[in-house]
Amino acid sequence: MPVDRKQVEEALKIVWYIVGIIAGIVQIKFYLFGDPPQRIPERLPLDALIKIKDELKNMKRALRRFDPEEFVKHYNNVKEDLLKLVPGIEIENLSIEMVEPAFKNMQKEFKETRRRPLGYYIIRAFISVSLYPLLAQIIESIKKFGSSSNF
Repeated sequence: MPVDRKQVEEALKIVWYIVGIIAGIVQIKFYLFGDPPQRIPERLPLDALIKIKDELKNMKRALRRFDPEEFVKHYNNVKEDLLKLVPGIEIENLSIEMVEPAFKNMQKEFKETRRRPLGYYIIRAFISVSLYPLLAQIIESIKKFGSSSNF
């Protein structure tokens, strides 16, 4: 089956937004474990990172169901939580208008072929990159060393 170039382009537009989330998570890691570590202000509760992790998982679930409204909602929740933790990072809002055409096309292909389309796997891969091992590693390190210690 040939690759649908339009579908790949639509998926990559969505991935651009997810890259902003990955940048925010990398910046958290730098603040905590960089050289020298720059402690994030005390407002870095472990619960906030776990909430971000859960929202990313919800994004994957929404993607699996081809539900653009839920996907956008969870993306924007992650964005807002990251903005609270990472001073000065720029992460764009994601809109339903940006996501809906890609999700509809992927859903249509899935119904026709009963196989997940390439665009689905492209988007899922970038969500997974931000979840595993990056965010999970930060959460485990904080659990291990405590959020109030200097790393």
